[in-house]
Amino acid sequence: MEPLRFGLIGYGVIGKSHCKAVQTVPEAAQIVAVADLLEPNRQQAAADGAEKVYASDEELLADPRIEAVTVAVPTGLRDAIVLKALKRGKHVLFEKPPAMNAATIERFMALRGRLTAACGSGRVTFAPSVAAISRCVADGVLGPLRLVRIHVNKAAGKSPQKPPPPWRQSFCLNGGGILVNWGIYDLNYMMELTNWQLKPVSVMAQWWPVAGVYADRAADCSDADSHFVALIRCAGGEAIVFERGEFMPIHGQEQWQIVGGEGTLTMKMGGGKDKAVLWDQASAAEGVVSKTLWQGDDEFNGMAAQYVDFAQAVATGRAPRANLEQCLTMQRIFDAVYESARCGRSVQVGA
Repeated sequence: MEPLRFGLIGYGVIGKSHCKAVQTVPEAAQIVAVADLLEPNRQQAAADGAEKVYASDEELLADPRIEAVTVAVPTGLRDAIVLKALKRGKHVLFEKPPAMNAATIERFMALRGRLTAACGSGRVTFAPSVAAISRCVADGVLGPLRLVRIHVNKAAGKSPQKPPPPWRQSFCLNGGGILVNWGIYDLNYMMELTNWQLKPVSVMAQWWPVAGVYADRAADCSDADSHFVALIRCAGGEAIVFERGEFMPIHGQEQWQIVGGEGTLTMKMGGGKDKAVLWDQASAAEGVVSKTLWQGDDEFNGMAAQYVDFAQAVATGRAPRANLEQCLTMQRIFDAVYESARCGRSVQVGA
């Protein structure tokens, strides 16, 4: 298989990370051109060895060598670029969150045709432990699924030395705050572990902005969430209890769990050495028996792995991880969370 030729749109912090990731998988992908509106970023791209550097996405999309594009700019700017790329017949790997709203993803789907498109949130699903967890769930050893629990609160830390980015907690620039910035990883991870069998139907949610004591952690223009909590009911009777906060007045709390009628798995999202997935198994005689489902080094380069997965999807015609259908499911949840918090009642997903 020849490496898939990418153009990279956006050479900020995350764009540079994409370049480094692609360099580790030259058999699958290569970046043949970079585009950025800012001259310093273009100069840096050239200094870093970019074959061709453009001043606009339009110029890059007109390059006939480019088969696929990575769009690594804030969501408020990204959606229009993704639409243009699909219209030009380019495969598209776009950064997270997927879009400003579910209606935009539906527009992506209408234009996709035989092209491949995916969101960068899928990179968290390539950890070595993921296969063991998803297989355990698929085999039914937990019994009927009841609950997926995501509970992550990050301590505020010391006052920042640099101004916070304006997009981080902004509806107009990013489509939201911590929910779409990091909650997208949590949700993508847990949906992959449960083999995308959960079908969300309704959401009851609330969110809060950054607390006044931590005001210097958010840009002055911030208007979105720093902390949210949501109860998501699913069609099969399962529920997702979902909370994440940043800049919190609490020492860190992290928990990802899958609870069934006959067992519970407890794991930790993200890489690391000597990690374990704990399996609490129901026992009529003993009550609960604790085991280790998986243990080992869970280190991985998720961004590089996603480029390999994406290139293989293009070559074979199969769906990539974090494909548009999966993105639509997640974005509909995000839209419902924000609408529920706005109106103060339960909201139907996809309504």
